[in-house]
Amino acid sequence: MAEHPHANRRSPVPRDASFPETFREAVVRRGLSLERIHERLREQGIRISLASLGHWQSGRSQPERRSSLLAVDALEEILLLPSGDLRSRLGPHRPRGRFSPKLVGVEQFYGEDSLFERALGREDAAHSEHITRQFVHESVRVNRDRRMYCQSVYQVARANRDGVTRLSDLHCLDEAPASVDIVMHSGVLRGLDFQPAWKTVVVDVSFGRRLRKNETAAVHYDVIFDPKGEAAVCHERRTRVNLRGYLLHVYFDAEAAPLTCHSYFREKADATKSRARPLMLDPSHSAHTLVMPCPVGVHGMSWQWPD
Repeated sequence: MAEHPHANRRSPVPRDASFPETFREAVVRRGLSLERIHERLREQGIRISLASLGHWQSGRSQPERRSSLLAVDALEEILLLPSGDLRSRLGPHRPRGRFSPKLVGVEQFYGEDSLFERALGREDAAHSEHITRQFVHESVRVNRDRRMYCQSVYQVARANRDGVTRLSDLHCLDEAPASVDIVMHSGVLRGLDFQPAWKTVVVDVSFGRRLRKNETAAVHYDVIFDPKGEAAVCHERRTRVNLRGYLLHVYFDAEAAPLTCHSYFREKADATKSRARPLMLDPSHSAHTLVMPCPVGVHGMSWQWPD
């Protein structure tokens, strides 16, 4: 049957579905084999291997090169998807080749005389190069007044040299709270520096021992504060090193759920948001975003409140 170019096109999956989920469902709905789709692409002069299509469908890899993104645009036409439906579901660019934890310089990432360097101090900012985070899991809680009151951080870090004893973490708050408290679950609190004028909290954690080079340590703590000011609308993690994974989980009060949630990515601290992807609230009134592997940049979640 001839395809009508103006057929009503609707996405076959919910808006929080991933790229591979959408691709798989669209292929099934269209009734085409990957081999036939591969032929259709070749007829348009787009050379993408059949294996690559299979990897995109399974989630083993995703299109990132310019030629691959052109193929995605063509797939939307072939599969009768709305324009931009597949592209909008792509995640952040994945690091290529062997996993590399190479650290990006402070000024290159944050800019000259950045808040990061001022809040940590030049000594601690330099010390951060002696320890490399491997995996970070953040849980954020938002109360019924739409204000954030708790940030829970669990991370695994690896020593880049012998003798590393601690790590420092910088937290940027939307508003300066009246007080800040730290609850340690793993690690020993070495220091807390709360700067209300900068709306920052620096948590200094001791491992309780000296790590050998390539040895890892797990740190887990909660940052609890009295919320005030405007309603919270986002949370993000800035990383100057490729992580093996980053999980952000935001819990909302059952009586104050947002209308929509989106994950997003920024290449640097001062870059604009890109690759926004809708997220769905689960029965516990929470939403999460998982990035594996997690490239250098700013990874976050934003949400919109009802009027």
